[in-house]
Amino acid sequence: MCYCPHRKTLQRIQFVFRGSEMLRATSNITISGEDCGTKVGKVINVNKDNYKHLVGFNLITDDSTVFIKDDDQASQYLGLVVKKRSMMYCVSKGNSFCKTCAGFNLANNPFAASMAAAEYGSAFLSMFLKSMHGKTLATKKLDIQTAIT
Repeated sequence: MCYCPHRKTLQRIQFVFRGSEMLRATSNITISGEDCGTKVGKVINVNKDNYKHLVGFNLITDDSTVFIKDDDQASQYLGLVVKKRSMMYCVSKGNSFCKTCAGFNLANNPFAASMAAAEYGSAFLSMFLKSMHGKTLATKKLDIQTAIT
């Protein structure tokens, strides 16, 4: 396999381009409306590793939704399987999502979906750059006689 010094540069350009594609694709999406009323959600088996991810979101119960406001309230669901409201299952009309499905952090800004997409694009680019620039080449002396026998 030959080494092409421009290959890494092309990969960086592709990541930047993908990030701008995500931003364009989400630029018309808005967060508006209080509740679409969906009863479908992301099924999550709550454990000690993921229960804090429920904070700021709504869970679907038999007759309503429950907003999880802090870690203590989220810890009550440890060991249970819950349905979390998610933008994946929002049934709002047009290019919008309801505030209930979007969660507290995104619901406060009507154009937050586009900002979140840009943040994901930046995170992927950062991860890629760290994988390229964060590596060092380590060498070790090899004794041929010991290696062969």
